[in-house]
Amino acid sequence: MADDSDQLYRNMFEKAVEGMYRTSTDGRYLEANLALARMHGCQSVDEFKSIFGVTMSAYARLEDRDRFVSIIAEKGELHAVEFLGQRLDGSTFWMLESGRALYDEEGVVVGFEGIVEDISNLRTIERELQEARHLAETADRLKTELLSNIGHELRSPLNAIIGFSEMISRLGRDRQCDSEIAAYANEINENADRLLVVINSLLEFSDINAGLNSQAFDMVDVIALIHSIERRFAARFKEKKLSFNIRLCSVTPALHSEERALRRALENILSNAIKFTPEAGEVSLCLSLTEPGGLSLQVVDSGIGLEKDGLDRAMAPFEQVDSSLSRHFEGVGLGLPMARSLVEQLGGSFAIRSTPGAGTAVTFQFPSDLVTVMHKV
Repeated sequence: MADDSDQLYRNMFEKAVEGMYRTSTDGRYLEANLALARMHGCQSVDEFKSIFGVTMSAYARLEDRDRFVSIIAEKGELHAVEFLGQRLDGSTFWMLESGRALYDEEGVVVGFEGIVEDISNLRTIERELQEARHLAETADRLKTELLSNIGHELRSPLNAIIGFSEMISRLGRDRQCDSEIAAYANEINENADRLLVVINSLLEFSDINAGLNSQAFDMVDVIALIHSIERRFAARFKEKKLSFNIRLCSVTPALHSEERALRRALENILSNAIKFTPEAGEVSLCLSLTEPGGLSLQVVDSGIGLEKDGLDRAMAPFEQVDSSLSRHFEGVGLGLPMARSLVEQLGGSFAIRSTPGAGTAVTFQFPSDLVTVMHKV
């Protein structure tokens, strides 16, 4: 039975994919398998044992061998430590090594045994991912700077266009200029206003990407903020004949937040709700406290809703769900991504669910450490 076990161990040792070894305390290889030999550029175990640990170190850096011995001397073993190995031709590779000390009957260290894995490919992939991440971050930063620069360059002349077109329109209303010219000026003014909204959105998006100023955070009265937004949006709801229902919790919560950012996030979601809800539809805003002491803000509409694929696209900056929607509904596709970014920078979480033909629900959740109850309503 013992012979069978020894043979089984020998077969496992020799056929293992990972390199396996036993060495003396001075680093000579007493046992090694073919995987380890080939890892170091040798054709056979005998060739490997006659060179490595004798005339050539398996480690490209001598301090790595010292570190290996030091770790085992301190802990008795080491787990998944990266070392720079070298091959017979002098080239190097990264290896992941685990090992332990071998003791005699008196507890004296007589050698080491371990397992080695070539992780060069993993290191290459890791480096490539880091480079790709760096390139993506650089591209994103340059995109943000470009948007900001273009936005500022466009806004100044656009304000002049808006100002002069308003003046011409006013002259037309006062019958001080040709009515046809005044009509053209009015058309220019309306489209310039629309373009200014787009530019302001781009500038705001670039500001959000740069991050919020933590010094601007303060305790925000959430109910007062909701009523302020309600007054601001009243005309838009009335114009589209939408009912706007607000449901508040029984206490007045304060949220440690940046008021402008929280307001913008809510307004973006409400703007989307108004845009995508047909006339005579319904939009609701619900404020509630969650267990254990968190805060939830939810906007639900009875609008057109979205399929999952469309929802994924809507959450990506500058994406429109499809070309027909982009023609029918104005916007640059920043509402949802901007709201999510703001909520997450404020320390909350953003969730959205949507059903085609039934509507969309967007929820902001904030943890209890950001919430303080001021008093009962």
